[in-house]
Amino acid sequence: MKRYILELSVALIVYGLSFVLAAYVHGYTDLGPHYPILLALLPTPATVLVAWVVWRNLRLMDEMQLRQQLEALGIGFALTALVTFNYGFLEAVGLPRQSAFWVWPLMACCWMLSQIIVKLRYR
Repeated sequence: MKRYILELSVALIVYGLSFVLAAYVHGYTDLGPHYPILLALLPTPATVLVAWVVWRNLRLMDEMQLRQQLEALGIGFALTALVTFNYGFLEAVGLPRQSAFWVWPLMACCWMLSQIIVKLRYR
C-alpha cells in the first residue's frame, strides 16, 4: 500500500505540474494556431499514468481488498450520478451550467468517502 501511495502521489504531482505548465505557457506565448490543442493535451500522459497506477494496484490486491474496492467504486459511481443528474435538473431551472471538469474530482471524492465507509463496515 505504501508503494501505491508513493506511485499515485508521483503521478498526481506530474499531472499537477503538467497542468500548471500548460496553463502558464498558454498565458505567455503564442506559438501558432495548433499549440493551444497541444497544450490542452499536455496533461494527458500524466492522466494515463494515474490510471495505470490505480489499475496496477487493483491487480495486486487480494480478493477481500478487491471486494471492498468494488463496493467503494459502486457507491462512488452512484453518488456521482446522483449529484450530477440532480444538478442537471437544477440547471434547467436557472442554476449556472457547469463544466464536465468537475465530474472527475467529484467522483474521486465520492470514491474516497465510499472507501472509508466500506472499510468501517468490514471491521
